[in-house]
Amino acid sequence: MIDRYKDKQIEYIWSDKHKFSLWEQISMFYLNTILKQKDHSFNHKYPHPLKIQDIYDLEKDTKHEFVAFLTNLNDRLKHHNEPNLSKYLHYGLTSSDIIDTASSIQIKQSISFLTTSILNLREVLIKKIELVEGIGVIGRTHGKHAELISLEDRFHNFFAAIMELNADLIRIESSMLGKLTGPVGSSSHVNSIAVKETLKKFRLRESPTNTQVIPRRYYTEFVYTLVLLLKEYEQFAINVRLLSIDEINEFQEGFSKGQTGSSAMPHKNNPISSENICGMSRLMQRNLNAALDNIPLWLERDISHSSVERVIWPESFHIALNATSKITSLIKNLVINEESIDSNIKNSPHLNSHKELLQANSRFSSYFSIQEKYKK
Repeated sequence: MIDRYKDKQIEYIWSDKHKFSLWEQISMFYLNTILKQKDHSFNHKYPHPLKIQDIYDLEKDTKHEFVAFLTNLNDRLKHHNEPNLSKYLHYGLTSSDIIDTASSIQIKQSISFLTTSILNLREVLIKKIELVEGIGVIGRTHGKHAELISLEDRFHNFFAAIMELNADLIRIESSMLGKLTGPVGSSSHVNSIAVKETLKKFRLRESPTNTQVIPRRYYTEFVYTLVLLLKEYEQFAINVRLLSIDEINEFQEGFSKGQTGSSAMPHKNNPISSENICGMSRLMQRNLNAALDNIPLWLERDISHSSVERVIWPESFHIALNATSKITSLIKNLVINEESIDSNIKNSPHLNSHKELLQANSRFSSYFSIQEKYKK
């Protein structure tokens, strides 16, 4: 992800520093749980502090990132002078056990941060809904005048969709899977007690089915949900763009002091945030296609998914956070042009042809009373 769209918290969660730290935490908890079973008076052991460059240097020779990490971890444990540490470190496991389990934790942490950001959007939406209460606008189908609707309905519909998707993300976060089943997923050599305790420690459910990796279909759901979230953002942003057309002029994005809309025509208040959100949605949809392609792997495993996930998982959260921030600001500063709304209604022969029916509808009666008062 280019710097322009990065979120600092997401960048940290998916950094090598944090990833290696999670690998170490999982590996050490599993190791210490095994050793505790063998000696109840055992005190947990901890390695010397991690230096990331040491792992990078080892990887130049091993050509295997996890082997480089494990070699480094074993070396940092030697100060304890206990042979059992090397004997039971990574006992019965394979690299995918630690990598997949750590990835699930990173996804949990990213979702948690995103849902907090969505709650900020929720508060902004609630305030905007209160501000537009009682405003009637032209409802349009196929882009044409249809029936009068309540403006707050447009915001309510968006609000409901976002809250549903936020609930889905919270459910996904709470049900992320971990895997400590060893080569080909057979669990033939793992310590079953240490497995259960480790997954419990990191709030992960045990994957119900495994090969040597967690089946990638389980990781597709969160990407799909992020795509749906961005599609809802895109839908709202498209509406803003349409209603910002000069001939309609019912919505306008907030225009800050010093902002210019064009190098040649600086006066233009272009809906740039809305357009950017639509573009981010396209990026997210591309990531879903890649996630779906990761599902079929060769037999018990291959690593064709690995390079893809290194890119699309952090990138998807960068996109989601960036778009959430943009649409929150967009809605907060959105200008509602009530004069244009009133003028469009007044000049609509389709709406005026059945105005009496609309006035009889209690839902819009307050709107028409306000209109009459405004005329006086």
